[in-house]
Amino acid sequence: VPTARELSGDFSQTFHGRTIYNPFTTRVEDGRLVRDPFPGNVIPAELISPTMRAFLDAYLVRADAGGSNNFLDTRDRTSTANSFQVRVDHHFSNSDNVFLRWTEQHLESVNPIGDRGERSPESINRNVGGGWFHTFSPSVILEVRGGLATQPTEDAPLEHELGVAPQQALGLPELDRFAGYFLQGGNNNNFQPWNISDMGVQGPRPRNNPNWNAAADLTWLRGNHNFKMGFQMLRISRLQRNQFGQLNFSPEATHDPQNPA
Repeated sequence: VPTARELSGDFSQTFHGRTIYNPFTTRVEDGRLVRDPFPGNVIPAELISPTMRAFLDAYLVRADAGGSNNFLDTRDRTSTANSFQVRVDHHFSNSDNVFLRWTEQHLESVNPIGDRGERSPESINRNVGGGWFHTFSPSVILEVRGGLATQPTEDAPLEHELGVAPQQALGLPELDRFAGYFLQGGNNNNFQPWNISDMGVQGPRPRNNPNWNAAADLTWLRGNHNFKMGFQMLRISRLQRNQFGQLNFSPEATHDPQNPA
C-alpha cells in the first residue's frame, strides 16, 4: 500500500520506480501527445487535492513499512449459518391430501476490509410452499401447488470504524442523501502496482428478491396413455436500493502518453 511519503506526493523513493508525469504539461509535439515528468518524481503540494488527501488520511490502510508487501491483514473472517425446515402433511380423505412446507436459513458474515473496515452481509433465505392433491377417480387426479421465496438482505455495505464523520467536512455533494462515499480499490490497472482495498463507507443497501409461483395440473390416465394439462405462473423480482456515492480514480493523466503500460 502507499507509504506516508507517497501520500504526500513524494515518489522519489517508491519501490516501483515509476515516473509520475505532470498532466498540466500535456501538449502535442510533432503530432504526438507528450507531457513532462515531475522534477524529482515529486508532486507539488498545491497540485494535490485537499479533499482526496483528507479522504485518504482517514480511510487508507496504513503501511507497516516501506517497499512492497508492507501491510499484513491478520483480522479474522467469520461466517455463521443457521437453518431449519418444517413440513406438515395431512390426509383429509382418500381423495384429498395437503402439505405445507417452511424452509428458512439465516446467514451472517464479517469480512475485514483493509485495517479498520469491513463488510458484514446478513441475509434470510425463506421459502414457503404447499400443495393440494385431489383424486376425482382412479384415473383423474388434480394437483395444485404454490410457493413464495424471499431473501431480505442487507447487501454488505462498506463500513469503517470512523463512519461517515471524516467526510462531513470535505464538501462532497449530497452527502446526507448518499450517507457516505467510497473509493473502489483492488489490484486492478488503476492502482497497480499497489493492491489497495476499498475505502470509505456506504449507506444502507437493503435487498429483497420476492419470487412466487402457482401451478395446477390435471392428469388423466387412459389405458397405456397418460394425458396431462395445466398451467404455471411464475414471478421473479429483484428489489434493491444502493445508497452511496462513489469516487473514481484513473492513472491516465499522470502516465507517459507514449508508454501507457
